[in-house]
Formats: sequence, C-alpha cells, structure tokens
Amino acid sequence: MSFDWWDYIRIAEEIFTNASDNVYLEKDKEAWLRAAISRGYYGVHMLLRKKMLVDGFISQQELDRDKGSVHSFILSRVESPMKETLEMLLRYRKQADYEDQFPAIIKASNSVQRCLEDFKINFPNTIFVTF
Repeated sequence: MSFDWWDYIRIAEEIFTNASDNVYLEKDKEAWLRAAISRGYYGVHMLLRKKMLVDGFISQQELDRDKGSVHSFILSRVESPMKETLEMLLRYRKQADYEDQFPAIIKASNSVQRCLEDFKINFPNTIFVTF
C-alpha cells in the first residue's frame, strides 16, 4: 500500500495544536515543534513530487537518478505562490533539523502552520512550468 503523504501534514498540524494547547512538557516542546516543521516540509515536498510524476513533469527515472537534487528540480518548476511556500518550509526545515539554536522557533512554527494551510488550499491548482 502506498503511503499517504497528507498524513505528515496532518501529524504536523496535530503537533502544532498540541503545542499551542500546552499538552507537551515545556522541556519537550522544542523537539515536538522541530518534528512538526520537518514533517510539514516533507509532506508538502512529497505531495508536490508525486503530483509532478502524475502530471508528467518528471519521470521516475529522473527521480531515481537525481534524488539529491529533487527539491531544486521541484522548486525550479513550481509557480508562485507555491514556490514561496516551499522555500519558506525548506528554510525552516533546515533550521529545525540542523541548527543547535533555533531562537525563533515559535515564529517559525506559526509561519509553517500558515504555509500548510496555504498548501492545502493551493495544492489542487498547483501549476508547474516546463523549460
């Protein structure tokens, strides 16, 4: 059975809700928010990747061959406002996954939540460009 990438977005949203409702211990809150940011990004990334495959903008062979540059490939072909959404999600995902210090994590979490809402609204109509 194929994994439903929307589940990553749903889980990220659930974590954000729990964090704002103070369900998590304060000492664990940053870890949960980092996880939500990361899962939110990957949910969007994988859904866009799958849509590009289905819409014929990339082949499975290209994906298999260029796994490391798939994000750049997607970003170069997706139109606004999805492009800005994906750029912001990637920036915060990198901070969440790699930076020891993330002082703006609450601000980033709020931005990611808005990005996920925008994505859910705009995803069905996402347009890719060809070169």
